[in-house]
Amino acid sequence: MRGFSFASQDIRKAISENKIITEGSGLSVDEIKKKIDLENRIQPASFEPRLGSEAFIIDTDTNELFRSSKDSSVYRSLLQLPKRHRQSFDMSEGLPFLVGYSYLVPLQEKVILENTQRMLSSPKSTSGRDFLNCRLLVDYHSEYDEARAVNGLPLDLWLLIQPLAFNVIMWPNLTLNQLRFFEGLDSSLSEREIMEEHSKRPLAYYRDGDKLVPANFNLGKLATSLNLDGGKTSGVAALMARKNPEPIDLNKNYGKLSEDYFEPVLSKNGKITSISGRHYLLSTREVLDIPSHLSAELRKSHHTGIQGSWHFAGFIDNGFQGDLVFELRSDEQSNASLEHGTEVNLIDVYRCKEPSDKVYSKEIGSNYQGQEGLRVSRHFTLFNFKRAGKEYKKLDKLVLVEEKEKLISLRKQREGFEPIEGDGKKIIELCEKGFFLSRYDCEDDEKVLQVIPYTVIFGPNDDVFAYVRSKDIKDYGDQRLFDKYSIGWGGHLIKTDGPNFIQNGLRREVFKEEVKIEKVLREPKIVGTLFSSALPVDKVHYGLVYAMQTDENVRANEASAVHSKWVKLDELNDNPELTKKSETWTRLLIPHLYNIKRHISY
Repeated sequence: MRGFSFASQDIRKAISENKIITEGSGLSVDEIKKKIDLENRIQPASFEPRLGSEAFIIDTDTNELFRSSKDSSVYRSLLQLPKRHRQSFDMSEGLPFLVGYSYLVPLQEKVILENTQRMLSSPKSTSGRDFLNCRLLVDYHSEYDEARAVNGLPLDLWLLIQPLAFNVIMWPNLTLNQLRFFEGLDSSLSEREIMEEHSKRPLAYYRDGDKLVPANFNLGKLATSLNLDGGKTSGVAALMARKNPEPIDLNKNYGKLSEDYFEPVLSKNGKITSISGRHYLLSTREVLDIPSHLSAELRKSHHTGIQGSWHFAGFIDNGFQGDLVFELRSDEQSNASLEHGTEVNLIDVYRCKEPSDKVYSKEIGSNYQGQEGLRVSRHFTLFNFKRAGKEYKKLDKLVLVEEKEKLISLRKQREGFEPIEGDGKKIIELCEKGFFLSRYDCEDDEKVLQVIPYTVIFGPNDDVFAYVRSKDIKDYGDQRLFDKYSIGWGGHLIKTDGPNFIQNGLRREVFKEEVKIEKVLREPKIVGTLFSSALPVDKVHYGLVYAMQTDENVRANEASAVHSKWVKLDELNDNPELTKKSETWTRLLIPHLYNIKRHISY
C-alpha cells in the first residue's frame, strides 16, 4: 500500500491508542470528539500541541543554534549547557519573548511512533505571520521538525522559538505549531499524479476579474507566483514589518493596530524592491482549492525565487480555499527587485488514506479560509489598504500640525469650546510656527494636533448654514465623520497656504472650495478654540473657531457636504435628536452660538 498522511480520524485513533499522549488519551474516538478543547486541536491533517509553563533562554559561547543529539533526550542536551546559558523562567503569568533571543519550551504532549511512521512539524499560519521562527526538537533526533520511531519509546517534544520581527508575550497552553503524521513511504504525489488531480478538479486558479479560471502548470509542478499588482489592495503589493518594540500578547486576538506594525509597500508597475534582512508579507497570484483527501505544503525556498525564506508556516490543511500568504525574509546581500507573476516556489501535495472527516473552514474556526491577498495574523486588526494606498487624495498630502501640549497649554480648560480673549494673536502665531506631516501618518498620532480653522457661517436671522457630511470616501477622506451633522466649514492647512497659513487656508477652504457666498456682512473673526478627546478623530485635531455673517445667498460647493441648509439657532438648541446626530465639535459649539454671534456683532 502507498504511504499516506494522517487525516483527522487517524489522529483521533492515535490519541485513543495512546500513540499521541495528551489529555484524553485512551478514551474512545467518540469520547475524544466530545472533549471540545482537544477536538479543536485536531485539524484536518494535523494536531496542535500545547506549550508548557517553563521557558529556557538559550545562550551559547559559540553563538551556535541549539540542537539536540541523536544519542540523548532534548532535556539532557539542554542540561549539558552551563547553567548561565540556559536560564529558566516561569510563563504562567505571561513571559516576554524578545527579538534576537532563542527560547526553548517543552510541549505538553508526547508521541510514540511505529517503525513505519514519521512525524513532521510546521508552524501554524498565525505563528508564521507574526514572524515567529518555531522549530520542533524531538528526543534522540538531531534534525529539526521531523521524527521517526525510537525503539517504541515515548518521545518528548520541545519547541525552539525565535521572534524575528516582533516581540511577543508567551503563555502556557498556546499552540504555535502543528504535528503531521505519515504512514509508509511515498505519501507525496508525483508530478504526474498532481496533474491528474488538477485535471479532475483544479487545485489552483487564477483570477480573471470576478471569475476564477484553472491555473496552467508546466512539467507537473504545482507552482506559486507573486501577486504584486495591488489590484484588490489599493495598490499595496506587500506589507513590511516595522521595528516596533511594543510586544504582541499572543493570548489576545485582534488587539493591535496593524498599521503600527506593518509598513505598506506600494506597487510600481507591478514591481517592488525588497530590502535585505527585512520581513515582508506577500500573497500568491494563485487561488488554492485543496480537496478533503489531500493536504499540501509550500517549500521553504526554491531556486527561482530570491535567496531567503519564503515562509515560516507553509502547511496547507485539507479543504483550504484562498490565496496563500508568503512570509518573506530576503537573505540577499543587496536589495532585490520582485515582479508580479514571477514564479517563486513549489507546493508539495500529500494524500490521505481516506478523505478527512474535518475540512479547513470557518465552521471549525479556521482563521484564513477564503482569504484574498495580503492578510495579517489574527492578533492584529485588518489592515486598511484604502487608507494606506492613499486611494483618496485627502489623505495624500502634508498638513500643518503642532505639538499637542503646546496648544493645550494656551487654554484654561483642557477640553471643550473656550472663547478667546482679545484678537487671538498668540494662538495664531503658535499655530503658524508648526510643522508639516503626512495626513496619513498623523491621523493616529496623539502627540501632535492637526490645526483646523473651523468657521461658523451665520445668517441675518439667528440662523447658521449647516450640512451633513458625505458618505463617499473619495469625497470626504475620514470615514469616522460620515453622515454627521456639522455647522463648521474649513479644513486642513497645507504648505501653499503660507506664509499666513491660518488666514489663507481659511479663505481657500471657505471662500473657494466649500461654499459660494454672494455677500459677506461681517468678515471671519477668531472667537475661540476647540479640543475634545471624545472620539479617535477628535483626539488628533485642534479647532480654531471663526465666525462670520452673510446674507442668506450661500450654497455648498463641495461634494463632501450634502443636504446643506439654514438652521435656526433655537432649533439646534431645542432638538436633542439633531444634536445627537452632530459631530463632536458641532455639539460642543451649539450652546455657545448666541454668545458667538453677539461677539462678532460688536
